[in-house]
Amino acid sequence: MSIPNSLNSFNSFTPQNSFNPSNSLQLKKSKNQFFIPDPLEQLESSSPLYRYRANIQLFDRLMAITAISLGWGFLIGTYTGAKAAGLQYLAENAHKPPKTKGEWYFYHKHKNVRMILGGFQSGFRLSRKTGLVCLSFGVIEGGLDELRKENDFFNSCAAGLASALIISGFYRLPRQSTKYACIIGLGFGLLSGGLQDYLKYIQGQKIWYLDLLKKK
Repeated sequence: MSIPNSLNSFNSFTPQNSFNPSNSLQLKKSKNQFFIPDPLEQLESSSPLYRYRANIQLFDRLMAITAISLGWGFLIGTYTGAKAAGLQYLAENAHKPPKTKGEWYFYHKHKNVRMILGGFQSGFRLSRKTGLVCLSFGVIEGGLDELRKENDFFNSCAAGLASALIISGFYRLPRQSTKYACIIGLGFGLLSGGLQDYLKYIQGQKIWYLDLLKKK
């Protein structure tokens, strides 16, 4: 190909992707088609907002709370139970300490077995209790949300207090222990409900007591 012909072909070439205002407007419109959906709009379209806490529905929230409480209850119970079983074994065998190398080997072997068994037994017992407490808290909290059509820290505090009273009555705790249980339940409800209300505030949801304070 000669040089003049190549220059003519280059001058006649017009790129399809050359900049012009109409193309930029079309590009902006095409970009707006791929937007990130607002989680609040999705929640409002599926069910009322008062049925959600931390953007999680009641059933999923109960499953998560129960699973977490079972887990940390088992870990704490296993640690404390193993420690108590080890101390009990030392107390039971304090009057006959081992003397030979073989006796020391079986002494520590039996102690480790007792600690493992005692830890697992205590862990299962405590995890059952913590799972029951947290499950009752979530059920009462969800019931109050459904009854009042509002999810706030008042329902969480009431659920914590009611759960403490139910557990205290079930285990027949004395008055002083019931008082401590109510304080712990009320504090846990205040903390969890306050954090959830703060999350709602960050997401732009309406909080009725803040609106009431603003009006005053």
